[in-house]
Amino acid sequence: MDGISVAANIIAAVELSAKVASLCAQYCSSVKNAKEDITRLQGVVENLNDVFKDCRNLLDGPHGPKLESSQKLRNALKESSPYLNNLTNKLELGRGRKTMSRLGIQALRWPFTSKEVDRIISGLNQSKENVALAMQIDQT
Repeated sequence: MDGISVAANIIAAVELSAKVASLCAQYCSSVKNAKEDITRLQGVVENLNDVFKDCRNLLDGPHGPKLESSQKLRNALKESSPYLNNLTNKLELGRGRKTMSRLGIQALRWPFTSKEVDRIISGLNQSKENVALAMQIDQT
């Protein structure tokens, strides 16, 4: 059961990171004054998504059931979930306010300051490193 719950956490993390990357792409095409922050955040989330996919491939592989560091991997995934959930919620809130009914135009407002983006990126990078380290331990 332990491997199944880790695999479920990985699948959820992959889906969340893909959703955040997609939302960032939508903001990047619509918001003019925050493109650099959006692009940086999108890049980090896409890299994190790649690590999660590699992790899922490792656990789904023939040696997946033998991996002993899955507990550490579960903790690393749990660390990244709040960041991704927070990002998803804030990005979706910005999309919810996008319709200006009188004018018929859509406008997106980037919900983060540059400092917030830096803090989020730092947290996501730490989560990515923790997941990558847990994977390396099992691969060794």
